[in-house]
Amino acid sequence: MTPLWQSLGLNIGSLALFVWLWLRLDERLERFSEWSRNAVLGACMGIAGVTSIFSATEIVPGILFDLRSVPIALAGYLGGPIGGLLAAGLCGWYRHGLGGIAEGPALVGISFAALLGMFGHQLKGLAHVAIEAAILSVLSAALPFVSMALFTEIAQPITWGQLWLLASARGLGMFITLCVIFHAQRQHKERTLLRAALAQVPDYFYIKGRDLKFVAVNTNVATHHGFSDPVQLIGKTDRDLEGAERASKLSAAENELLANPGTPFGEEERLIDAKGIERWFETTKIALTEPGGQVAGLVGVTRDVTEARQLQRDLKEGRDLLSFLLEEMSVGLALFDRDGVLRYCNSKYRSAFPLTGDIRTPGTSLRHILDRVIATGEQLGIEASEAEQWRDQVLASLPLASDQHLPIINGTWVHVRTRPTVNGASLVVVSDVTSIKGPEQALLEMTDQLTKIATVDAMTGALTRRAFDGKFRNELLQSETSREPLSLLMIDVDHFKSFNDTYGHLAGDVCLGRIGHSLAKAVRDHDIVGRYGGEEFSVVLPSTDRAAALVVAERIASQLATLALVHAGSVTGHVTVSVGLASYAADEIGRGASELIQRADQALYESKASGRNCISVWGGMDRADVEWALQAS
Repeated sequence: MTPLWQSLGLNIGSLALFVWLWLRLDERLERFSEWSRNAVLGACMGIAGVTSIFSATEIVPGILFDLRSVPIALAGYLGGPIGGLLAAGLCGWYRHGLGGIAEGPALVGISFAALLGMFGHQLKGLAHVAIEAAILSVLSAALPFVSMALFTEIAQPITWGQLWLLASARGLGMFITLCVIFHAQRQHKERTLLRAALAQVPDYFYIKGRDLKFVAVNTNVATHHGFSDPVQLIGKTDRDLEGAERASKLSAAENELLANPGTPFGEEERLIDAKGIERWFETTKIALTEPGGQVAGLVGVTRDVTEARQLQRDLKEGRDLLSFLLEEMSVGLALFDRDGVLRYCNSKYRSAFPLTGDIRTPGTSLRHILDRVIATGEQLGIEASEAEQWRDQVLASLPLASDQHLPIINGTWVHVRTRPTVNGASLVVVSDVTSIKGPEQALLEMTDQLTKIATVDAMTGALTRRAFDGKFRNELLQSETSREPLSLLMIDVDHFKSFNDTYGHLAGDVCLGRIGHSLAKAVRDHDIVGRYGGEEFSVVLPSTDRAAALVVAERIASQLATLALVHAGSVTGHVTVSVGLASYAADEIGRGASELIQRADQALYESKASGRNCISVWGGMDRADVEWALQAS
C-alpha cells in the first residue's frame, strides 16, 4: 500500500485530473442531451473514485484511506440520479473485487456518498452556491463518523486522529472541488454568452491575432466569405479569402494599426458583391493589448452602410432639388421662427429689399431688420415720430395672417403675404407687384444689385478689399482737408489655421462670419469695416484719435469675447484676435494710405509677438491715455 501522505496527494491529483477532464468534455457535449452529459459525468467521477481506491493507503488492516466519496457525491450533486448511480456503481464494482473485512462498510459508504450527492441535487438552487458547497462538504466530512458508528467492531482499530484526518480531507476536498467547478462553470457561461453575442451581433465582427490570422469571427463574416460555420475561418488570413491586391491593402493597414496601437482605424469602402450590386461598408478596427502593454492582435467591426448612404444620397438630392426650386421661384420666400428670427430665405426675398437685403440672412432677427429699414428709409411712408410704434406693430403681427402692399424706396411695390405655420413659425411670401418699368430701369436695378454684391463680402458682411480701399482713400482725403484725426485698426484672428485644421473650413467660414457681424455691432454706423484678407479685418475710424480708437478696439475684443467661439487650438480655449492700431493726428499732413497701413501692420506684429490676444498701438501711448481709454471702454 501507498504511504498515507503520498496516497492523499495521489487522491487529490487524480480527483483534479478527472474534474478537469469532465469540465472539458462537458463544454464539448453542450449539444448533446442532458442524460448523455450526466452519464459522462458519472463515468468520469466513477473512474476518479476507482483511481482513488487504487491509490489508497491501508491505515489499519482491511481499512483503506482514500477520497472516493468526493467524486461519487459530486456525480450525484451535479448529475442527479444518473451521474450518482453510475459513479457509485463503478466504485462499488471495483471495491467489491478487492474484498476484505471492510468490504461491507465500504459499499455502504459508497452508497451514502451517492445518496448525499443526489439529495444535494434536489436542493440545488435553493441557496447560494457557496452555502451549498459548505453543506455538502460538512456532510461529506461526516460520512466517516457515520460509518464508524454503524460498524464499530471493524472500525475500532482506527484512531481518532486518523478519523479526523480522513473526515477533514474529504470535507476540504469536496469544498475546494465544488468551488473550482462553480468558478469554471461561471466562466463557461460567460464565454458562452460572449460567443453567442459574437455570433449574433448584426455587424461583421472578427478578432485577429498578432499574425493577422482570424481567431474568432461571427456568423455574418463566415456567410459573407461562403462558409457555413465560423470555425472554418479560424486560422485563415485575408490572403486566403481575398484577391492579392485587396489582401495586401488590408494587411498593410492592419500592420500599421498594430504598430501604432493607440490609433484607431476607420474607413468606408465600396465593394461589389457576388450579385454585382454595389455595397458600401464602414469598418472600425482597434489594436488589442495585453495587461503588460504588448499588442496581442486586433478587433474589427464592419457595418453595411449601403442603405444609410442611399438615404443620405436621396436626402441630399431632395434637399438640393428643393433648394433649386425655392431659388428658382418667381417670388421671395422667408421663414421666421416663433422668436422672430429668420431661419431661411431665398435670393428673391433678399433682392426684393435693396437696402436691407444684405442683413436678411438666416440668424438675423426681424427686430434688427426693421431697425435697419427705419434707419435706411427703405420702406416709404414711415414717419420718424412713429417709427418705433410701427416696428412694434409689425413684430406683434408676425404670428398672424396678413396681406400688405408696401412701397419701397427704389420705386417698386412689393406684396407681402404672411401665414402662420402649425409649429408657431411664420411663412412670408414677397412678390414684386410693380408695373414693368422698361429695359433701362431693369438694367439699373440689376447694376445696383451687382454693385452691392461686389462691394460686400457675403460671408462676413464686411466690405470687400476693393470696396474698402476706395472708401479708405476717400476718408483719408476728407480727414486731411477737415484737419480731423483718423485711425485704422488691423485685426487678425489668432491661430486661425489651427482652427481650420481642427474644425474644418466650413466651420472656419462660419467663425469668420460671426466675427464680421460682431465687428459691425462693435463700431459706429459711419465707421468702415472691411475684410482685408483671409482672416484679417480692417476698420477705419473717421474723426477718431488714438485714445478713442483704443476704446473701440477694446470694445471689439469685448464683443468677440461674448461670442465665446470655442477654439481648442488657442491657449484661451476660444477664438481671440490681435489688434494693431495706428492714427493720423488732426494736425498731421501728407497722409498716405500705405503709410498708415504699414504703421497698423507694425502694431499688429507687436501684438502677435507679445503672445496674441492683445492690442498694440503704433508709437505707444501715455499711461494716462491708456487708463482713460480703458475706463471709457
